[in-house]
Amino acid sequence: ETFSYMLFGLTALLVISSLNSQETQQDKELHFLSQPDNEVVIDETVEIIEIEEKEVTHHHHHHHYSEEEIVHIDYHDYDFYVFVVQWSNTFCHTHHDPESCFGKLNSLERNDILTIHGLWPSMKAGYKPFHCHTGPDIHVEHSHEEPYSTMEQVWPSFSSDEDYHFWDHEYNKHGYCYVKRTEKAGYLPFFEKGLSLYYENSLANLIKQAFNIKPGDEISMTYDAMMDAFSEVTGGTYFEMQCSHHDGKQLLSEIRFYFDMDFSKMYDFKYHTHCDMDQDVTILYQENAGNLS
Repeated sequence: ETFSYMLFGLTALLVISSLNSQETQQDKELHFLSQPDNEVVIDETVEIIEIEEKEVTHHHHHHHYSEEEIVHIDYHDYDFYVFVVQWSNTFCHTHHDPESCFGKLNSLERNDILTIHGLWPSMKAGYKPFHCHTGPDIHVEHSHEEPYSTMEQVWPSFSSDEDYHFWDHEYNKHGYCYVKRTEKAGYLPFFEKGLSLYYENSLANLIKQAFNIKPGDEISMTYDAMMDAFSEVTGGTYFEMQCSHHDGKQLLSEIRFYFDMDFSKMYDFKYHTHCDMDQDVTILYQENAGNLS
């Protein structure tokens, strides 16, 4: 069935989901650097589609997607993947409880790597895919066997003591689309695909390779210069950086890599960035992270 233009002729109920005082720590992590999400409920018999009404920045080109441009999509319709890795030092530096966040970061085997945020089926047109799994949440097994023991090190949650709460969210919101579209069984293929992209693209050490960063370092340069430095390591530009603004600085928070439907790299593809092109981007590597007083 095609719901491509279900909004036409239907009354849409707009539900604004905001970050409020009751938001859990996990929600804060998952909304990290996100624009506000709007959910458009079309009909009780149809999936809820989560739409991100955002300003998409193609360097100096801006396009604001309006409600009229929102169409119904299902898991068959997404047309590329965004693979997101985060610089956890920035996440912890801007966290409401930096000490506990850095405590988790420093409990890992390494605190100087990019860690996985998620693998997101996405739409080139700019709007964001719905929440993939709309029934009761599918829960990821609580296990320390592989691949979970690897995920604890490279796909950790910094807002929850229990990583699997984060993995539950990533699978239900994003991963379910991948396994349905690719006709895989269960959630493991989604996490295994994320891990394979991470290792095949050598993303763990990207910041260290580009800048030889050491504890206590603070590296700043223009957005384009930092993109060029990363591109020299990756062998081309198939990503954009994301930034967080804190204490007057623009901090590197994430790098989002773009892959087409067969996971070929999408070189020179521009999607969107939260970074301000007119301000330098800073990479912070917290000295004595976790011993904040």
